[in-house]
Amino acid sequence: VGPRRLTIHVTGIAAYISASKKEVKGPKTSAPENAIEGFCHSNGISKDLLSRQEIKGVEYFVYEQMTAQQQTKDILQNTLMDPISAYVWPKSMFWGDYQIKWVRPLRNIMCIFDGQVVDFKYGHLVANNKSFGHRFMSPEPFEVTNFAEYKQKLSDNFVVLDHFERKAYISKESNKIAAKMGLVIKEDNDLLEEVTGLVDYPQVLLGKIDQKFLAVPSEVLSSSMRSHQKYFSLFDQKGNFAPYFLFVSNIAATNPELVVQGNEKVLSARLSDA
Repeated sequence: VGPRRLTIHVTGIAAYISASKKEVKGPKTSAPENAIEGFCHSNGISKDLLSRQEIKGVEYFVYEQMTAQQQTKDILQNTLMDPISAYVWPKSMFWGDYQIKWVRPLRNIMCIFDGQVVDFKYGHLVANNKSFGHRFMSPEPFEVTNFAEYKQKLSDNFVVLDHFERKAYISKESNKIAAKMGLVIKEDNDLLEEVTGLVDYPQVLLGKIDQKFLAVPSEVLSSSMRSHQKYFSLFDQKGNFAPYFLFVSNIAATNPELVVQGNEKVLSARLSDA
């Protein structure tokens, strides 16, 4: 899961569903003839295909129904739109002139089974074998045939697919920067989880807080930075609030200093309000 995609990868599914046999219980053998004929008609069989079977002391007509072997791909093609539409969100939205709604606008559905496209329809969308890289750094579509290729091409196009991989990277880089400054990060796993979900390609940067704001209680500063800007607070080894903050950008900027300056400017405005 990431800010612009949800991915489900399932393994160990057979390419074919084997033929099977199941018993379909019909009416009692003592039932009126029209009831028996109705059962035969609804199952598309003749009466001579029925057998008799005693169930809990009562004799019934039973039909042994054979299900032919099916391709899993065909079953998926006819059913995959159901779990998407059935996934209920507390708040969903319509977009454009389309007749489907979801938590956010759906731009594309990629669906591949056993190397083949499962081109089912959901509203105005037709599933395909295409995906897209980073929204700004590599927005062009690319084609894939399997999950390994999908993950690799996303990586090549500046998207870290795995949520836990992004989270581990943010944590590692943040601690590395803090340690270099002789500082420690205020532990906040909920904020780390939230920030991880907001970026495709995390880049951890360090900003500085204007000295004039240090007269404000550190709890106010930390709260304002956390709730409004999703910034991480830093403290010195003695537990004193440090005039720095860490933030996670979603783009590898050619001029990171400019990105830092922009965030410092926004933070100053926020802290002035605080």
